[in-house]
Amino acid sequence: MCIEKYKECNFDYLRQWDSFWWLMQAIEKAQSLDTTVVAKTWEKMDHLEATTGVGKMGGQQSYGINHIGVLPFAVTRLNKGEMEHIGWFVPNIP
Repeated sequence: MCIEKYKECNFDYLRQWDSFWWLMQAIEKAQSLDTTVVAKTWEKMDHLEATTGVGKMGGQQSYGINHIGVLPFAVTRLNKGEMEHIGWFVPNIP
């Protein structure tokens, strides 16, 4: 749909979807709509489904809360003027 409407599809167009999808995963896992229960469930989740694959939670050591959804991103390089996909990388945010 994105390509049809805008003639391009930038990864940033899809990132907002992941935020909503992650919230839905936390609500589903919590089996509750109570925001306190969902928040506590969210910070205990070890992985999240994302548009680019399986992500993970992070941020406890860096920010004091385990609330950062870390998603895989594509690693690419230019090789003789051609874009080459190297693979997917999930960064570590301790």
